[in-house]
Amino acid sequence: MVLMNHGQYQALIEDTLTYIQNLLPKKEEYKVSSIPLPPQTPPAPKVQLSPPKPKKPPLPKPLPPPLPQKNEEVAKTFIELIPPPPSQNSGVSHVLSQIKQIEPDLFLHQDIPSDFAAKRIKSAWKEKRTAPAIPILFQGEAYRSLLANIAKAIDTTYGSSRLVEVKEKKQWDLFLESENLKLIIAPDALIFETKELLPFYKENPGKKTKTLGNIPLLLLPDLSLYYKDPYLKRALWNVIKSTLN
Repeated sequence: MVLMNHGQYQALIEDTLTYIQNLLPKKEEYKVSSIPLPPQTPPAPKVQLSPPKPKKPPLPKPLPPPLPQKNEEVAKTFIELIPPPPSQNSGVSHVLSQIKQIEPDLFLHQDIPSDFAAKRIKSAWKEKRTAPAIPILFQGEAYRSLLANIAKAIDTTYGSSRLVEVKEKKQWDLFLESENLKLIIAPDALIFETKELLPFYKENPGKKTKTLGNIPLLLLPDLSLYYKDPYLKRALWNVIKSTLN
């Protein structure tokens, strides 16, 4: 084995590198043909913007017109209303005269007719329908409990009976025309002191009968007596029974 010194190693390395470089292809073989690039578009021309127009200042609001000065005489004349003078051919009398000329036999009402009769007919069925067979008339609260007990006893034994209060503006003529009525019981003082009931009161001394309209009437004495003497209540009940029988 031959030993080499340092210089020989260095020469051997350089020869080897030279040999390898000679084996490699030359750089000219790897040149790529240049590809033509598309023509560059010219840059767009710059547009010069005009400066913004200055805003117009807002117009001042118009002032309201000055109020006219108040003139007391003008205002008073304006407010004052003067009625027109009456025409000779106006009014109800003129219309009536014209109607009379057209129809002389026609009767004309000068005033509005009263509707009293119509109201009576309208409420007649209520007065007649609400009337019991044996009503007991009363007024006030002094002896109402006593009369209520009598009405309850009659209603249980003989027929429909209840209290009927005597009030103003009650249509008694329609009430007394009810077919349901058989007998009316009332304190004598109430009949004689009530101006609406007194015209309907009739008495026949020969037959000893009393009626209110055409309905038999049983008059009761002073009711305070029945509180003083309880036995009078039994006597009153006997009178009622005999009258109904």
